[in-house]
Amino acid sequence: LATKKRISESASYLFSKYGFASVRITDIIGDCGLTKGAFYHYFSSKEDCLTYLHLNYVEYAFERFSEISSKEEPADVVIRKMMTEMFYQIRDFRAEVVVLLETGRIIAPDVVLKIEKRKTEIRHLFESAIKRGQAEGTFSATHDPHSAALAVYGMCIWAYNWFDPSRSKSAEEIGKDFSDIVLGGLGSHSRLFEVPKLDITDHE
Repeated sequence: LATKKRISESASYLFSKYGFASVRITDIIGDCGLTKGAFYHYFSSKEDCLTYLHLNYVEYAFERFSEISSKEEPADVVIRKMMTEMFYQIRDFRAEVVVLLETGRIIAPDVVLKIEKRKTEIRHLFESAIKRGQAEGTFSATHDPHSAALAVYGMCIWAYNWFDPSRSKSAEEIGKDFSDIVLGGLGSHSRLFEVPKLDITDHE
C-alpha cells in the first residue's frame, strides 16, 4: 500500500502540474523512484491510475463531509465547518482536487457516473444542513435549499483556481470569511460571531 500511495501521489502531482496527456508512465515512476514493474503491479495503465485517483479522493471527501454533517450541532455550525473543510481539502489535496475537476472527461463513463453520484451526495449534505437550519429558524425559509447548496458548493470548490495558503489567508480564515458571507445571506439569525473555534486536529 505504501508503494501504491507513492505512485498515486506522484501521478496526481504530475497530472495536475503538466496535464494528463503530457505525462508518461516513465515520468510517474521517475518522480516516485520506482520501476515500471511496480507501477503495473497496481495499475494496468495510466488511465487506470487516473481512475483510482478520482475514486479514491471523492470517497475521502464524501466521508469527511458525512462525518461533519452527522454531528448533533446547529445547522449554521455544520455549514461553517463543511465550508472550511473544503478549503482544508484544497490545501491538503490540491493535486487531487485539480485532477478531479480538470480530467473528468478522460475517464470511463461508468466511473464518471460513480464520481458524479458522490459529488451530488456531497451537495445534498449541504442542502440537508440548509433545510435543517430553516426548520430550526436559523435560516430564512425564503431561500431554495437546492439552489443555495449549489451556490455554496460551487463558490468553495472553484477556489482551487486561486487559493494558495502560502500567499493568502489560511484555510480556516478563508473558510470563516466565506461562511460569514453565506450565513449572512441565508438568514440574519445565524450565529456569525458565536461559533466556537473549529477543531482542526484532523488537519494538523
